Amino acid sequence: MPVPLTAPRVLPVRFVEKAEDERSAVMRTNHTDFLRACAAIIWATTAACSGPGAEPVESSQSALTATLTISGRVQTAGGASVSGVTVTLAGKVWKQLTSASDGTYFFTGLAAGSYSVRPTRVGCAFSPDVVNLNNLKASVTQNFTASGSACTGQAATIHKKAMLLILDPSVPAAGGGTQRLSQFHGWSDPDALTEQYRAWFGTTSNSRVTYEIAVRSLRDEFPLKADGFRYTAATFEACMANHDTCHMPDDVDYLKLLADSTVCDRANAGQIDELWVMGAPYFGFYESRLAGPNGYWYNSPPLDGTTCQKLVPIMGFSYERGLAEMIEDFHHRSESTMARVYGSWEENRMSTNWDKFALVAAQSPAFGYSGCGTAHFAPNSIQDYQYDNATPAQTFCDDFANYPNLHTPSTVLRSITCAEWGCNQVGYQTWWYRHLPSIAGTGPDGKFADWWRYVIDPNAVFLTD
Repeated sequence: MPVPLTAPRVLPVRFVEKAEDERSAVMRTNHTDFLRACAAIIWATTAACSGPGAEPVESSQSALTATLTISGRVQTAGGASVSGVTVTLAGKVWKQLTSASDGTYFFTGLAAGSYSVRPTRVGCAFSPDVVNLNNLKASVTQNFTASGSACTGQAATIHKKAMLLILDPSVPAAGGGTQRLSQFHGWSDPDALTEQYRAWFGTTSNSRVTYEIAVRSLRDEFPLKADGFRYTAATFEACMANHDTCHMPDDVDYLKLLADSTVCDRANAGQIDELWVMGAPYFGFYESRLAGPNGYWYNSPPLDGTTCQKLVPIMGFSYERGLAEMIEDFHHRSESTMARVYGSWEENRMSTNWDKFALVAAQSPAFGYSGCGTAHFAPNSIQDYQYDNATPAQTFCDDFANYPNLHTPSTVLRSITCAEWGCNQVGYQTWWYRHLPSIAGTGPDGKFADWWRYVIDPNAVFLTD
């Protein structure tokens, strides 16, 4: 039975830079004319200024505003530019960007302080792998040399077409007339939320994985339940006021929904690859479900009895929630897919490469260190949904940049805290997917070295190159 998405959680969905307050430069002088002249020089030329009765002024405008820059270029030993490398700045602030087409990166507007710079990209190794810039007081250039199979080319791009089905019925408005259910409750705009989710794939995969909304359909109705029940505006509001009154069983009638929206016909004709349903709490959707032949566990039981001729993912999103929860739905879908690819999945075990990737120290006492974590546990989490833990833990996640040529995990451990992803859920989810292997070909285990193929296309579990 689908789990109602109503459990209260506070989940930040925006990246937040934790910058320290900048110090204000203070000039003291008994000479009014000198003070005015000095201040004019500072603002006009950013030059240092000192004189009789005045204490030294810092040598740039950074005394008043942040002006330092850390920049550089990522290239191969032969001088070829490497684009799409994730460069992470940590220390006094946390920022993350990707190298441009010419391999360059720029962190601007920085205050003096200590920083570290680390480049990462699946299938690449870097020299140096991290640079610590302690007590930085001037702009600096730091280049990186890249090697590895992905530095001269990644696996093929993946583009998929989604059908967006919005279930947003009209309900009586407080001041008379009607308005959409999402507006009545002050929930997110379904289209805007969908666009955030769609754009996230391109940003996270360095434009390797993209979606388009090929079909959009707005249904002005509450969905029909599997047992024939359908909410009215009044019964739904009673449910929201007291969850004990919500209809059970909660399951939506998937077969009728797919038939009414001709989902399988569209998928069979190649018009769409998956269905994204945007609805409200207690509409009865699983986070993800598979329709079509040879379905498998997709964080829910497979849906039988459809006319779909290939596997079609059905994503159940809620406009009551935000981007983090949408990505979490996809994260659970990814975990189910990879467990199917490798036959099983367990914590406290490293029998497969997927076991290694998803290893969590808090759940794996036999090892005491992490891989890259899971949807609910970051590498240093000690409980569910703990993405802001500043306590360090040991991880070998970076070694997946060398995939499929992995080292013995215990030999490539390093300390990690939530600063790696900005200490929020979307930051962690992005960090996790940027470590997902994405190399062309297959590994020694016979699986695709591009795991994006699996998590995007459920039919890929039956394919071999």
